[in-house]
Amino acid sequence: MNRLFKLLSFLPIFLGGIAFAQFPSSSLSPSEFKWKYVGTPDFSDFRANEISLAISPSGQPYVAYQDWRNFSKITVKTFDGTGWVTVGEPGFSTGSIDFVSLTISPAGVPYVAYNDNAISGKTIVREFNGTTWVDVSMNGCSEWGSGYQCLKFNPSGELYVAYADYAHSAGVTVKKFNGASWDTVGLQGFTSGNSSTINTAFNASGQPYVSYNDWLHSNKVKVMTYTDSAWEYVREEGVSAGVSWYASLVVDTSGHPCVAYRDEVNANKVRVKRFNGYFWLDVGPQGISTAMANNTSLAIDKSGQLVLAFADSAAGFKITVMKYDGNSWTTIGNNGFTPGPVNYISLAFSPSGVPFVGYSDLTESGKASVMKYDSVYIGIDEHLASQISIYPDPATDKIRVEASGKGIVSILALNGRELIRTQVNEPVTTIDISLLPGGVYFIKITGEKIIQAGKFVKQ
Repeated sequence: MNRLFKLLSFLPIFLGGIAFAQFPSSSLSPSEFKWKYVGTPDFSDFRANEISLAISPSGQPYVAYQDWRNFSKITVKTFDGTGWVTVGEPGFSTGSIDFVSLTISPAGVPYVAYNDNAISGKTIVREFNGTTWVDVSMNGCSEWGSGYQCLKFNPSGELYVAYADYAHSAGVTVKKFNGASWDTVGLQGFTSGNSSTINTAFNASGQPYVSYNDWLHSNKVKVMTYTDSAWEYVREEGVSAGVSWYASLVVDTSGHPCVAYRDEVNANKVRVKRFNGYFWLDVGPQGISTAMANNTSLAIDKSGQLVLAFADSAAGFKITVMKYDGNSWTTIGNNGFTPGPVNYISLAFSPSGVPFVGYSDLTESGKASVMKYDSVYIGIDEHLASQISIYPDPATDKIRVEASGKGIVSILALNGRELIRTQVNEPVTTIDISLLPGGVYFIKITGEKIIQAGKFVKQ
């Protein structure tokens, strides 16, 4: 993530003894980033379970969830740059659902998978056609009841779904959509049965991997891959030594599968392992968290580093996000940055490398929220449209702000908290800062179409 953070360049231009401070959009230091809400927090109407977050190729976040306001049916929302809006109709499934999985096609089309309890618990996959949600194929893709769906596109843009197949002793079944129907990849229910917490991932050549919890063998995490027309173990004994929870799977840029999970044999701390071609080895220490960790979600950032999100019991089960820099795990932002405890964490990255987390906010009746780690100035946009001039700088009582266009000006503390808000109607606006303590402050001007930002020092 430290590639996101560029050194601060704060260049005063001296004209007639007055210093004009200009803040280029490319000059952002780590202290100028924070976890902040995307749009309004707690944007679902009521409790949101089974949250699944995905980011479109254009950087637009989508969230799918089991919607308690709509009889536990599925609802999908997206942030359109202004607010969270419903994609299609709320609660568009036939009946109540479980195990939501959301993914976005390379063309930017959202797809969801879930099991529909009104259709014998079958796995249903739907896509949004621009107006409504339609079945990818009729009658679902499972024969009968199913669970723990995971929906993904491979690097070639082919759609895969994996699920616990209750018609085959709850073994894992993987299917691929051929454009008209679902083809089974290998055998149906190819695991030993009683599988849960299923994840899929692909290497760069499109080879699929599946992780799952094996209830017949102490609930260990196991990983299998499809080669030569058959599924085979990535070491049969599994990843974990014993009982594990909340497994999450990715394949790194070297083609090695990596798994994060809560390790019951190690005080329920979060653990990450990578397969090196021969063995499953720890990535960093055996216990990455300081205490119990729930809802682990593992992802790969733009630079190829592993990034991990989890509900951190040492921080009141709030979210902590960490990255592995090749030597150690370091925290992105603050430990436990959410307002309160959470559930159903889903971590994803925008194409430009900004991390997002979706979650159910237990302090607000389990409503859905999304946060991202970004500049304190910016809303959903990831780049400043222009810059402003602030003088004098340093200042004692008043500052003058030169900006293009009208808008709302906000003066922010380093932690992003808004301290002063006023309207900008003229090319030059004078703002009284006499009551602010000495220190460094940011200015954000939000206009109709652009965001302008700057920085100054109060003496």
